[in-house]
Amino acid sequence: MSELYGELPTSPVIFASCDKEYFKGHAAEFAMSCSEAGFDIHINVVNPDMYTFSHAGAINALTEKRVTFTFQDIKDLKELDSETLRTYYACNRFFILPQILNSAGKVLTLDIDCMVM
Repeated sequence: MSELYGELPTSPVIFASCDKEYFKGHAAEFAMSCSEAGFDIHINVVNPDMYTFSHAGAINALTEKRVTFTFQDIKDLKELDSETLRTYYACNRFFILPQILNSAGKVLTLDIDCMVM
């Protein structure tokens, strides 16, 4: 597994992990719904691109609650077939959850395409 880089949360958070495509499609809405419900947010992105980094900053500026981000560069994923890749992304959050939990103290883990109400 690759190393995380970015900022770990230091307080209880709602946490999601995704690839850059799911980030583009869902991260802003996810973060806004968590923030409006009163929760700090942590998002991990696998294989981010420049769009990911710029939108992470924009999401931070638009939310009232604290948003932290970590990132992972995993090059070997290109070699996986589509079903194995989907399985990897479904499990990734649980691979890094111990690090997030250790840092945040309390974590609620959700899919990035969820809305918090």
